[in-house]
Amino acid sequence: MKRHALLIGYSGWDIPGKKPLSGVIHDLDGYYNYLQSLNGGAWDDNEITRLYDKDLTRLRTEMIKIKAQHNDVVYVIYSGHGCYNTDKYCRELEISNNDSIYETDLSNFASKQVLILDSCAGYYSEMINESISIKALLERASASEGKILAKRKFEELCNNCINQKLYFYAAKRGTTAQDTTSGGSYSQALLRTLKSANKMMDMFEAHNIASEIVLNETNNEQEPEYRVPKICNFLPGNINYKEL
Repeated sequence: MKRHALLIGYSGWDIPGKKPLSGVIHDLDGYYNYLQSLNGGAWDDNEITRLYDKDLTRLRTEMIKIKAQHNDVVYVIYSGHGCYNTDKYCRELEISNNDSIYETDLSNFASKQVLILDSCAGYYSEMINESISIKALLERASASEGKILAKRKFEELCNNCINQKLYFYAAKRGTTAQDTTSGGSYSQALLRTLKSANKMMDMFEAHNIASEIVLNETNNEQEPEYRVPKICNFLPGNINYKEL
């Protein structure tokens, strides 16, 4: 199976008069580390593209490369500034002070795809060389074996899913998403949910649990939402490596 994850983060460092979002880098690091974990599917480094505060040209170049790979499964995650564009009827995501991209641009990478957008969704018409001991060798071999098993389980779960596009949003249309020094409220809730799951969990279930956390932690000020097909078998979030 061919798979790829595209992680995009924009802190807003170049927006005059605005304080950069300090949590964005933590979101990207969190997703990156989770995907590489056994429960996250043991993604290899070359299966993940991480773009933090990069320009639109760099993003589009990477998007073209990923689409040319003809992956079976693609996870796309964005953390940063955004809004709901009432002219385009979709979310608009900032890439720099002068450039933005629409969620529709991030929606057609594979027939099986997860799209996670952690941004505001307010209504706007326009946007802003070492020696190694035997013990270490054994430990490394064990870790390598575990990664192979985790990758195999992830691929098996994906193969058992029908083609689907899952869209998860940190905030409902017309509202804002909150940022903290640890990361976006939604991204951090979603990552905590996935990491702490003691059973196999698909992305839709993880989103629903994370949504409740966000509602509680923000006193109902931030309400995540989703758009998914009417099916029962969703793409995996936590593969429960311990049960392998």
